[in-house]
Formats: sequence, C-alpha cells, structure tokens
Amino acid sequence: MPAQIGLNLIQCGYLWQFWYLGATMLLYACLPLLYRLREKGWLGRLWVCLAVAGEAMMAISYFAGTSVQNHVPQTFRFWTHMQYFILGGIFGSGNLPRLLRRLREISLKAHTLLLLAVTAWVVVYQYWTCRYLPEQMWAEQYYDSAFTVLWLATLFAWIMRLPVPGKARPAIAELSSLTLGVYILHVFVIQVELKFFRWAHIPASQLVGVGALLLSALGAFVISKIPVVNSMIRLTGWKRKKAESGGRMTGGAR
Repeated sequence: MPAQIGLNLIQCGYLWQFWYLGATMLLYACLPLLYRLREKGWLGRLWVCLAVAGEAMMAISYFAGTSVQNHVPQTFRFWTHMQYFILGGIFGSGNLPRLLRRLREISLKAHTLLLLAVTAWVVVYQYWTCRYLPEQMWAEQYYDSAFTVLWLATLFAWIMRLPVPGKARPAIAELSSLTLGVYILHVFVIQVELKFFRWAHIPASQLVGVGALLLSALGAFVISKIPVVNSMIRLTGWKRKKAESGGRMTGGAR
C-alpha cells in the first residue's frame, strides 16, 4: 500500500491522477525561496522565464512532431506548475502587470466579448493541433501554450470583476469545497464518456468536457454526503476558512 501511494504521486499506479498532490508538495517546499524572491522583486521575472521555457517546450514539440512533455511525469514538470502557481499569487495579491490592469479599464461587456473570442480561438487551436499532431491530444500537453496562459489570465481577470451577491457566497463555498473530488473523479468519467463519444468534431469534444465537469461535480456532491469517505474528496478545512474570512479570494504565493 505505501508503495502504491508513492507510485500515484509520480503519475503511476491505479490512481495516477494524484500526481497533482505530489507536484503540490514540491511547490510548497519552494515557498521560502518564493517569498525571498518576492521581497527582492524578482518573482515577476521568474514567471516570465518559466512562461518562455514552457512556450519553448511547445515549439520544440511542434517541430519534432512529438510531445517533449510526455517524457517527463507531470509531477516533475516544474516549469509549468511554478508558472501557474506564481500567476495565481499575482492575481491574489492584486498587484497585476500592466497588460492585465488594462483589462480593468475596459467595460465588463467588452471584457466578456474578449473572453469569448479567446475561448473560441483556444478551442479551435487545440482541436486542430490534436488532429494533425496525434501525440498532442491531451489537455496536459497544452498547459505550456501561451494561448492557454492568455485564456486563463483573461478568464480569471473576468471572474474577479463579477459582482458576487452575498447570498451566493454559501453556494460558491459549497461548490469550491468539491473541486478536489471533481478532479479525482473526472478521469473515470471521461473514460466512460469516451466509450460513447469520440473527438470527431468540436461540438463533440466540448460535450465530453462539459459532461465530465457536470457528472464529476454531481458524483463529488453525492460522495460528500457519505460520512465515512467525505473527507477524502471535500476540502472542508478550506471551505471553513473561506467562510470565516467572508469569501475573500486569495491565491498562489503571496
């Protein structure tokens, strides 16, 4: 059993999706260094270097016709995880770079239209790439793409602008506490879905993704009501802490 746990943390074993926890452990081990870099004002420079490294990985994969990232277990794709970790900290601190600050200067309607346009482009780009580069067919192989980073930054900047009524905060806290369960279950849900659907065209691929999200959330919600196993998939401590702080958003290395 201990050996199986260790294998899961390095993307092996029966529950290989727990590589995420292994990567998280490595990231949190770097927190002292990140705090020192933030004090020296070098955190933004580190993020730029990691983003460039990720895009270089994508470019090499395209020209080589094979995914470079596939040769490294996701647990150890440090350049990717650290990039997103720092980006989350930038959003959480509110000290956004100039480009993201400009998004706040446009209207919410214009921001929404921009988000929809970027989303449509990313969907077409990823679908086209996975069709003509067969080894680039899994979501993990697009985390380093500049288009994906741009889409996520636009999405989170948009979410942070939304007015959230006080009455909606309990529901948001409830859904947020199920994110770990959704992550664990989505792998099995997609495996079942692919027995009935294929990535034949864009609508089908989007249906698989949205269906996996909804079914995984439903499954996580049902399991969270079972006293014996609910602590395995529900972030109860995180939920309680958020409720006590009035739903204030934080993120990454602050």
